[in-house]
Amino acid sequence: MIDRIPPNASDAEMALLGALLVDSSMFAAIEGLVASEDFYQPMHQMIFDSILSLRAKREPLDKISLAGELKARGVYDNVGKVAYLSTLMDSVQTASSAVYYAKMIREKAQLRRLIHAGTQVTELGYCGEDDVLNALLRAERLVTAVSRDTLDTPVETAYEAAGRALMAMGESTGLHPVTTPWKALDAFTGGHSAGDLVLIAAAPKMGKSAMVLSLADYIAGTQGRVVFFPLEMGVDRTAGRMLAMYSGVSVSRQKSGFVDEFDSKHLVRAQTKFESRQLLFVSERENSIARIRRKLTSIAKAGPIKAVVIDHVGWLQDVRKTGGRESKNSLMDAAYYALIEIANDFKTVVFAVQHVNREGSKGRPTISDLRDGGNPEGHAHAIIFPYRENPTGTIEEQRIGEFIIGACRDGQMGTAEMFFIGHRHLWVERDGDHKAWFEREMVGAA
Repeated sequence: MIDRIPPNASDAEMALLGALLVDSSMFAAIEGLVASEDFYQPMHQMIFDSILSLRAKREPLDKISLAGELKARGVYDNVGKVAYLSTLMDSVQTASSAVYYAKMIREKAQLRRLIHAGTQVTELGYCGEDDVLNALLRAERLVTAVSRDTLDTPVETAYEAAGRALMAMGESTGLHPVTTPWKALDAFTGGHSAGDLVLIAAAPKMGKSAMVLSLADYIAGTQGRVVFFPLEMGVDRTAGRMLAMYSGVSVSRQKSGFVDEFDSKHLVRAQTKFESRQLLFVSERENSIARIRRKLTSIAKAGPIKAVVIDHVGWLQDVRKTGGRESKNSLMDAAYYALIEIANDFKTVVFAVQHVNREGSKGRPTISDLRDGGNPEGHAHAIIFPYRENPTGTIEEQRIGEFIIGACRDGQMGTAEMFFIGHRHLWVERDGDHKAWFEREMVGAA
């Protein structure tokens, strides 16, 4: 019999490892598709095991940190040192093809398992003459096992799963630990659990940034730490809006230079409100998912993160790449995967702001209006549209708005009737009996 090289995809193994080094956010897309034993080259198995170790420790994934992990495992020299890691990165044409590479690696691994199973079946054929039926049954199991998912997948009964859910209800985190200041909205969504991605989408001047700022402030004041990435407005403008929210002194008046003693008094009192807030602002320079992940890793060392706010997705470098072969939709899908990965890894809820296409249209927004949105409904736990029919009308017309729940996996779609107080950048429910928590703490009259 002529010796033959077993099926393998060594080039795809290099490309996948290189893709993860180039863009660590792609790990979310390939997680569960491939395991270290699926790699044909032993040194690729070592590298992938080291990547898994870095992920488990929530450490950044890059060439330097991976080299350190390989050294700690005593296999650094076995894999060609940093030079080979650079070669892996150079082999990547586009990181977004990581899923394609992972599937190819997995398929070749299954073929090798089939060959191994065939060898065992052949042995059974020679040794099973005295017990043919048993030999046939064992051969069937060997071949059937190859077609099953070879990754270790946890299995539990419905009774066990329900028991875990009941235990979670009694814990401090709960199944739905994150609620909003708006009872009418929570009535539709039921709140949000760790691992959820929630999209807040609207056309310009609808009040989406005001919505997430109020949301972040409320969660930070009542439920736990919130990390806010003001990618579009920056920290200074965002802080000005918060001062307006609590003082009633509009941002335009703050910037005018004509703030009187009365306004100053309210602004100072407003600042004191933030002292007890567990709300952290991160510089707008943190504008890629990899940089956001590294920042969150550092912050998480001091304790849990209840929610993360990205304002907004369109400012991420990951979806602004030009000159590549990836479409905007594919880039958005990759970004969704990465944000869900962050939500799961840090056991938090990610609220992400996104624009919609409303040019030339005054209709109420729908999911199809999301700008180059990929497949948001397939990724997000909920999609919420803050909407005002006449944002340029009279003061009273500008105030009338609503939160449209366009999608919600664990709740229901619908509309929560709201008022938007423009100079405060503040959303409140129309029902006077259910005023928001932060409105009760406002300094001065609305």
